[in-house]
Amino acid sequence: MVLRRWRERHNEAQVTLEGILVSFIALFLILSLVNLQWERFYLAREAGEGGEIKMAGELLAQGINTVYANGEGFSMYIPPDVLNYSRMQASGSITGLGMSVITINTSSRRIILSKGPSRTGGATWNISISIIPESIARLNPTSEYRETTIYNNGTSIIIYASSGNIKVV
Repeated sequence: MVLRRWRERHNEAQVTLEGILVSFIALFLILSLVNLQWERFYLAREAGEGGEIKMAGELLAQGINTVYANGEGFSMYIPPDVLNYSRMQASGSITGLGMSVITINTSSRRIILSKGPSRTGGATWNISISIIPESIARLNPTSEYRETTIYNNGTSIIIYASSGNIKVV
C-alpha cells in the first residue's frame, strides 16, 4: 500500500515535469517565430530606406543630366514634395544612423550615397549613380534659385542646395 502511494505520487510528479518541459519547448518555439518575424520587418524597413535613398540619387542625377543636355540658361527646380530632405532627415535616412550628405564626385562623375547601419545594426549600403557633366558646383539657395535648383550657366552645372544636404567634391 505504501509502495502504491509512492508510485502514484511519483507518476504525478513525472506528469508535472513533462508538462513543464513541453511548456518550455512551446514557449521557445513561439519566441523564435516572433523573433524571425521582427527580423523580416526590420529587413523590409532597411530595404525601403535604401530604395528611397537610391530614388533621391537617381532623381538628382536625372535633373543634372537633363540640365546639362538642354544647354546654357536651362534650369530645373526639384520641389520639396519630390526631393524632401526634411522628411528623409526625420526618418533617419540622411542623418544620424541613416544616410550622410549626398556627395557629387566630379572627378569620377558620380553621385555617391551611403546609408549607414540602421538602429537594428544592419550593414552600410553604398549607392553610386553616374552623371554626364564633370564641371559641377554647389551654391547656397537664393530667392531666385530655391533649394534644389539645378542651373546650366554654359560652363558648369550649378546646384543650389544647402551644404548639409548636397556636397560637391
